[in-house]
This record gives sequence, structure tokens and C-alpha cells, in this order.
Amino acid sequence: MNDWDTDTAGLEARLAEGLLALADAPAPCSGVDAARARAQGLRVLRRRRIALGATAAAVASAVALGGVALAGTTGSAHGKADQPAASATAKASGRHDPLTQGVEFGWLPAGIQQGTIQDTEWDGQAFTAAGSASTPGVMASVQLKGHDFVVDTPSPIHPAMHAVPGPLVHGRPSHWMVDQGGRSYHGGEYILRWYLPDGRGAQVLLAGAKLGEATARATALRVAENLRFPAAPEGTPLPYYVTGLPAGEHLVSVSFVQHTAGLGRPWQVSAAYTTRNAADWQSTAGGEIDWQIAPHVAGKPLMGGDRCVTRDGLDLCVEGGGPALEAVGGLDGLLNKITVLGTDPAHWTTEVNR
Repeated sequence: MNDWDTDTAGLEARLAEGLLALADAPAPCSGVDAARARAQGLRVLRRRRIALGATAAAVASAVALGGVALAGTTGSAHGKADQPAASATAKASGRHDPLTQGVEFGWLPAGIQQGTIQDTEWDGQAFTAAGSASTPGVMASVQLKGHDFVVDTPSPIHPAMHAVPGPLVHGRPSHWMVDQGGRSYHGGEYILRWYLPDGRGAQVLLAGAKLGEATARATALRVAENLRFPAAPEGTPLPYYVTGLPAGEHLVSVSFVQHTAGLGRPWQVSAAYTTRNAADWQSTAGGEIDWQIAPHVAGKPLMGGDRCVTRDGLDLCVEGGGPALEAVGGLDGLLNKITVLGTDPAHWTTEVNR
């Protein structure tokens, strides 16, 4: 049975958010590679498990702290960014899209950028809408089927983190995750968890430090009540496909991030795979491979990675180590397995893993 190691998560998140803030600064200190700092921050955030149970690291997203008035806001009726439709061919061929839309926002407070980050991990999916200096960030997560999920069990490692009963979410009991004083955990992150009728766990995290507790909790509850969990989630079209990954390569994470202001690019896709067993998060024996893809921008440095190329208007950077990298023929072999599809979303595909 899994724990929620939120103290570790908070430490990793603060580190990552610091790296992201450094990358966003208008004039980084001499010797600082802003693009690499952002890439490192995103990788740390990817490994932060604030969603869907286990003490080891997993996926998450940076969220801005801020305030927004709940009264009088209408938000949006839908949270998905404009993207091409999922391909029926992918479903028919059995080719795999690792990034599916397992959770969707039905309502958000006004002023929030929607569809900013989508993530898939081994055991969960997350969809994040980013805030700004004046709006909170929101993250919704849903457990993938077949994984343990605990909404009300405190961590024996960090007993200060515990659950208290929350409001009903569509008639289902929920819990707030709070500290020993009953306050939101980690300075303004309001975490609401509950079980869906099919037994999967769900979570809403609202970064609302300036909202005040009553408004923040009301906002988080309204977000939760308006989430949609598609029975047959569609794949998210991505600007690349990868051919011939060995059977032993398991998905660690894939994410589609929009509005990456610090990187100076409109979006970025990241993916990571490993040869270690999916049940053994803390093992490093299998190594890992990962890549990042973003539009090429003249004058902007390439993203962090062991090897980078520019193809069809996109920068592609790869890195890795251990058996996972050896299995694909090293960095050159990994580059040769990835085909980028340009900057026009009309040409992107849901037949990502071939």
C-alpha cells in the first residue's frame, strides 16, 4: 500500500520551481544556462509524486501561487487547448499514444491558462492549468487502472501530513490533506482527494496561497465537481513518432507543455523511458533515456541534453545512460529512432510509438 510523501515532494517542487524561476529571469547570472535550468526543473517536477500514491518520485507540474476572486468568475466551459483530433488510424493499428487525456477540466477560475501541461506517468495522468502572478495554478490527476491508491492514510515517514474529511464530490467522500495544525500543506497547496465510482483515485491540487482558506477550498471543490474522466480517453497528437523501442523499455513519463515562457518557445514535449521494472521506482539499475522537442527559435540556445539536432523547424535533444541507452544503440541510435513532424499541429500524430 502506497504512502503520500509530500514533504519530499514539496522539497523537490521548491527546487524545481527555483530552477524554473531562474530560467524565467530576464537576465540570468553569468554562466547560468537558462534552458538547461528549465529542463532540469521540468525533470525534477516530472519525478515529484503529488498525484496517485507512492513514496518514490513521479509526475507533477509547476504551479504559480496567487489569488483570484471566486465570486463573479465564470472560468471556461472546457479546459483542453486547441489541438488536432486524435487519429482513428492509431486506434485501429494498435500503435500507441503514450499521452492520453484521462482527465479534463470542466470549469476553471477566470484568467487561468488552460491545457498548459499534460502528463502521463506509469500509474497516473495529470492535466495542469497554470496561473500567473494574480491567479492560482490548478492540477487535476487521475489514477490509471490497476495501481494502488490511498486517499486517507498518512505517511509513517511524515506523519504531519494527514487526511481530514472533506466535502462530498458527486456523492463520493473526499479528504483534504493537511498539516498537524489542520492547515493546507506546503504553504498554500490545497489538496483534495477522492475515489471515483470505478475505484480509481482522483486529486485536485490548487496553489492558492493568497486566496484565503475558505475561497481556496471552495475553488478546489468547484474544480473537482466539474472534472471529466473520459471512459475512452483520446490520445494527444504529438509532433514526433519513435520507431523500434526495445520491448524492455517502459514508460516513465511523457508531457506536453505549452506557454514555456522561460524557454522562449511556445511549447515543449518531453518523454522518458527506462528498462527498470515499473514497480521499482527507486532503482537506477536500468538507466533511462529521454528526449525533449520544441520549436527552434533563432538566437535561443538548444535545450539541455547530451546531444541535440535541429530538424524540420524543431530542436530535438536526447540524453540517457545505462542499459536503457545501450538498448537503443546509444545517443545516435536514439536520435535515429525519433522522427519529428514539424511545427504545424495538423501534421502531428497519435501514432507515437511504432
